[in-house]
Amino acid sequence: MFDVAAMSDCVDHFATVQDTWSSVLASPELRAVACALEAAAIDVGECVREAATISELPPTRRRLEAIQKVVHAATDVAPGAFERFVLGHAVLSYRDKLRSSLVSPTVKRITCEGLVRFANSRTVLNVADSRFVSLCKMATLRRFAAGQFDWERSGFPRSWFHRVRPLPALGRLLSVVAFQWRGLGPAFFVHMPVTHPVHALFEGEALKSYYRMARSMELQPEVKGLIASAWLHSPATFEVSPHLAWLNKVFADHGAVMATTGRAAPDSGVFTRSVERQRAFDEGRFKPTIGLVVWKRRDMLAWAAAHPELDR
Repeated sequence: MFDVAAMSDCVDHFATVQDTWSSVLASPELRAVACALEAAAIDVGECVREAATISELPPTRRRLEAIQKVVHAATDVAPGAFERFVLGHAVLSYRDKLRSSLVSPTVKRITCEGLVRFANSRTVLNVADSRFVSLCKMATLRRFAAGQFDWERSGFPRSWFHRVRPLPALGRLLSVVAFQWRGLGPAFFVHMPVTHPVHALFEGEALKSYYRMARSMELQPEVKGLIASAWLHSPATFEVSPHLAWLNKVFADHGAVMATTGRAAPDSGVFTRSVERQRAFDEGRFKPTIGLVVWKRRDMLAWAAAHPELDR
């Protein structure tokens, strides 16, 4: 059972979300968006409904893109104003549902903090941006913040199976999916945080993120486990950046299936702020690949139960 102090802390953060985003929506910049929508007989509720279904698939963005064009044709609004308007209304529409979400109080608090942080940011978004999609998912409770990492509920893509290497890892993965998960999901899929940039990764913060995910997973018995897929989890990365090898240690020590799923794209971030990886690539010593981690629910929850010190 969660303690009263943690729940009280959440209440304060919910109030801050309400006050902050209400203030943002009351600004002249966003009031201009509201007036343009009203003049075009477009309901704010429609914008929120579109935000609740938007995804990385281009067709899911078309209606909001069309509404954005209407707004820009009707009035001279600042770039990103429409997107901030949609996001703000989505946050406020789902704020009360966040209270009853089946995630830990700490996750509710951190998610609130992230949404408030972005409300105070002057980052300019566009409907077509992946970051706008991710923020809409968080606003509509399809994505949650856990600190150094976010997660969203998803499943293991069928299209990945033929790319999994080495073959013994593929065998283990097929066994997990067929006999333990009895399906492709749902699972928690790990992402980098969307509400703030990460300039450095820290092992202690990563472990706290996984702990918070595990505590939230406990409340969702249908969730099968955790999936992480990125160049950050690839053995090829550790060969040229051994200081990052800790990223896979908790998984390797606690029963996770670890593999690779092919080449990592040059724009995946693998060369960002890393002269050593770029040099190794240019010299032919480094071929970036995508690492894959599949951590079963039972193993992840057992690890979390053994580390109560991470509950903060």
